[in-house]
Amino acid sequence: MRPAYDHGEDPSEVVAALRRGTLVPALLIALLSSAAIGVAAGASAAPTAIRVQLPVVNGTAPDNSTRMRQYWQAELGLRKTYDRRLIWRLASPSVRPGRIKFGSPRSVVVGGGSAWGPGVDIWWHPVTVTARDGRKAQWVLVTVQEWPGESERMADLLPLARLPSLHSQVHETARPAAAKVVERYFEDLVAGRVAAAKSLMAPQSGGSPDLALRTATQVRFEGGTVDRVGRASFYDLCFGADVRYPEGAPRRSGGNTYFFAVSNLNGPWQILSEGSGP
Repeated sequence: MRPAYDHGEDPSEVVAALRRGTLVPALLIALLSSAAIGVAAGASAAPTAIRVQLPVVNGTAPDNSTRMRQYWQAELGLRKTYDRRLIWRLASPSVRPGRIKFGSPRSVVVGGGSAWGPGVDIWWHPVTVTARDGRKAQWVLVTVQEWPGESERMADLLPLARLPSLHSQVHETARPAAAKVVERYFEDLVAGRVAAAKSLMAPQSGGSPDLALRTATQVRFEGGTVDRVGRASFYDLCFGADVRYPEGAPRRSGGNTYFFAVSNLNGPWQILSEGSGP
């Protein structure tokens, strides 16, 4: 799977958090510790200040900041209409402008946030909304970038306190439909049905099955996590298997751990990405 990276955070810290399964707690800490930005107390009659702090990094589109500013202008009623292309195709209803009543706040600050990439890039952006009386509210704006280089689209907008509800553990005793897709993938490769295995892979995956898994035995589901983004779910699943690798291969033969990202992004459960680790 592609490594996690960020809009302004230390990538090594985000990757470490992902490996520990603690991305959401890490983001909570970052959000709570971020400094809110406002304007002078006497500026109650001034228009709402909208600040978007998104540096352009590898893989992101240069117009992301502009698009997010346009989104917030529509959300606050500063525009009569909004560009529907700003909204992700599987967005939560709450992300549609006007569904949440912010009134006329003093300022809105959209922070850099962090992202993870299970075949698509999902970004978590901290948002601080400062009311005219100085009270601050913390929100999270979730965006999705389905293909490299395209602009992020708004997928969800929710209070910070609700963020943990989007992330949960999948116990090793569970057999969700997402895990069954990976089990079928192993079975097809072991049986030599490469085309069938490839059909279980989403277009975003690149569609190149790991042919070394044709020798897999003792395949076992070891659990994982699930993140809910808009109306889609992304399972990050861990499998163990004994696999024989040829001499000189980058991986050793024997017991290995494999990671799969599986989603209903395109309707049926499909594999978005696969990788292996120690």
